Amino acid sequence: MQPYFSLLLTCSLFLTKLVSASSSLPPRADDAASFSLYAYGSDIEGLPIFYGDGVAYTGYATPPNVSQALNVTCQHNVLSFSSSSLTAPVAPAPNDSTAFQISPNSSANWTSKPRLAINIAPDAFDPVKFLSPNATLSDDQIASGFRIYGKDLAYLNSSSGKLQEAFWASNTSQSGAWVLRWNVGGQSHDGSVPVVVKTMAPSKPSH
Repeated sequence: MQPYFSLLLTCSLFLTKLVSASSSLPPRADDAASFSLYAYGSDIEGLPIFYGDGVAYTGYATPPNVSQALNVTCQHNVLSFSSSSLTAPVAPAPNDSTAFQISPNSSANWTSKPRLAINIAPDAFDPVKFLSPNATLSDDQIASGFRIYGKDLAYLNSSSGKLQEAFWASNTSQSGAWVLRWNVGGQSHDGSVPVVVKTMAPSKPSH
């Protein structure tokens, strides 16, 4: 039987959804939080998100090409929202309060806490990454600007002023394991479905 990865992250994944900056967002009382991330979509009913060689996966099995698969806890400074506070930094920074950092739920010897990162190019369909704080990002990669909207993880686009929820899950060669991707363009891809990433665990285990 493949191991079940009950992933703990400080994020919540998001289906393609735009929320106007003029909208009122529910405030959060927490100044900082650590919690699990779960993906919800077609045939993916609250499956945990886990770290696999620097890539975000969801599911209850490990792809055979992954050498290090870990349950993780994600830390984030949760911000209270109002229509006047929807701003996102352009340049990512390791200590940015809108960055999501993860820690392994094991004895893995990590010297730093990786950050959640996405490729925000309009036509990108790249895997969601967990990158070292010192990693060099490409022109279209971003590792900050993340927000918690209700129980969902969203990215606040600094150009449009809109929250974006554009997580998708793609099949891997391993049944029960999907790679998490960012698909802001919303284009359909074979073997892939849109998912919402939430901090809310399923009412009962999917497997």
